[in-house]
Amino acid sequence: MLNFMAVIKFNKCTFDEWKKEMEEDTEMDGLFMRDVMLAKAGEHTAILCADVFDRELQKMMLSDPAFIEIHEQMGIEFTEYELKPAPTS
Repeated sequence: MLNFMAVIKFNKCTFDEWKKEMEEDTEMDGLFMRDVMLAKAGEHTAILCADVFDRELQKMMLSDPAFIEIHEQMGIEFTEYELKPAPTS
C-alpha cells in the first residue's frame, strides 16, 4: 500500500469550489484509495493524504480525459509525494 500525499494548487477556483467537486467523486475514489484526509492550506491550496491500495487504477483515473478537463477548467496543479514512516531513534 502506498501512503500518498498531494499538494494541490487552484489557479481558477477556490478550495471550497474544488472540494464540492471532490466530494462528488468520493465513491469513485474509494475504488483505489482509503483513509483520505483533506486539509485546507489556504484559499487556493489543499493537502490530500490517503492510503492508495490500487496505484494502477489511480493512474488510470488521473489520466481520464474528463478528469483532465475538470483540472484544466479549475486551473489545478498538483505535486504527488510518497510518504514513508520516519526512522525511530
